[in-house]
Order: sequence, then structure tokens, then C-alpha cells
Amino acid sequence: MTRHPTELELARAAAGDRCEDLVEHLRWCPRCRTTVADYGWLQGEMARTLAAEAERAPVSEPDWVGLRARLQSPRPTGAVGRRAAALSLAAVVGLVLIVPIVMVGGNRARTMAPRLEDVLAPRAPVAVMGEGRVETPACRPPGGLRHTQRVSLPFVPPPTPPEPQV
Repeated sequence: MTRHPTELELARAAAGDRCEDLVEHLRWCPRCRTTVADYGWLQGEMARTLAAEAERAPVSEPDWVGLRARLQSPRPTGAVGRRAAALSLAAVVGLVLIVPIVMVGGNRARTMAPRLEDVLAPRAPVAVMGEGRVETPACRPPGGLRHTQRVSLPFVPPPTPPEPQV
């Protein structure tokens, strides 16, 4: 070995994990031999101290049967647990219903959007009756008047010229 081993390699050598290069290096290097001896002494002291502490510590024998019985017994759920479950369910349902309405804009989005009938149906001509009032023409659907509405405009629109007949 052309270099000195690392501290980790020396600690492993003290624990008994030695390779041929390390053994050869330890034959001629007194500093590394001393370090390996110190690591060996330290490991022995730590093992003896831990064993002595483990003997002195009062550790009772575990009650495995009692532990199993406690784990398998049903837990009592009181009124507080049921109330909390009901409130959390109500909160989730409320959020599921309220969040989409808030995100879309609620009723405002429905009133701002055009109705399908208004988009697809052709516009009816407007007839000016007088005093600025406007009415839809006299041609009415067979079911009668469903939506009769008089609108007062702030101005009087000019009369619509008749369409030429071909």
C-alpha cells in the first residue's frame, strides 16, 4: 500500500475486516498500528458499557396477549365523533356545490349568456307604433303570445322600408 489508510479503513481493521494490503501496511507503520489498537480498545469499552447498562435497565416482559386484545377491540365512538363526521361530510358537499358556482360566476353568467332560441331564431321585424313604443309584428305563433313585451326607446327609429317583391 503506497498511501496511509483512511480512518474508516482503520476502524474496520480494528473490527476484524482486514485485507492483505492493510496487513502489510500495519507491519511497517507504527502510527496506523496505534490507531487500530485505539479503535479496538474503544469498541470494546463501548460494547462493555452498553451491555452493563442493558443489564441494569428495568425492562419488563411485554404483554403480547394484552396488546393484541387492545388492538382488536373496537374503539368506542361517541357523539363527538359522529358529529365531526357529519360536519365534515356537510362541508365537503357544500364545497362541491358552492365552489363551481363561485368559479363560474353564479347566476350572472346565466343571465349574460344568450339563450339558444335567441341565437337560432331569425329576428322579427320591428314596427313602430307611436310615442316611441315598439312592438313585434302581427304574425304570431300558433300557440298564441308567449312573450309579449312593449319596449319604450329613448328615440323614434325611422320606419323600415318594405322589401321589394320579386
